[in-house]
Amino acid sequence: MVKRDLRARFRRARAAVSAQERADAARAISAQLLQLVQPTARAMIYVGVRHELGTEAIIEALLQREQPLAVPRMEGDQLVAAKLGRRSDLIPGLYNVPTSAGDALTPLDICITPGVAFTKQGDRLGQGGGHYDRFFAANPNLWRIGIAYDEQIAATLSVETHDVRMHTLITPTRCWGLTQRP
Repeated sequence: MVKRDLRARFRRARAAVSAQERADAARAISAQLLQLVQPTARAMIYVGVRHELGTEAIIEALLQREQPLAVPRMEGDQLVAAKLGRRSDLIPGLYNVPTSAGDALTPLDICITPGVAFTKQGDRLGQGGGHYDRFFAANPNLWRIGIAYDEQIAATLSVETHDVRMHTLITPTRCWGLTQRP
């Protein structure tokens, strides 16, 4: 199956998750993630939009423990980790995805990563722009954590040489340590 068809299939599966299941999933993943991430780690996390897994509770928890935190921001075709001090600092970015006007947060330790689909081996199918893969290539020492609904786990995905695997994958029901993290 080509990536375009896979994206359509997994977007439909993601959209079919009920509001209650979305809320339960976000709570379960937040609890697992907060146990893994050290309070001193410098982290970037996406802001969930449309039918993506919601990250509001995770962002709020990381901000409450005064974690150095950033959200993705597009500058040209490059993804930048833009500092976030408060949720009220979020502004509309490219494609109306919330971002921050803050300075770049560098270096980063962790990137909490969205995806349309993942495999249990850590392969990731993104939106198709290659933004995260380029970001990971430029920042090879990041601990890459994918978070997703259980419905987003695929048996296999078509991967290319530039596709970067996750080190850890978290769903509401499971946490996989997939490869040695940097």
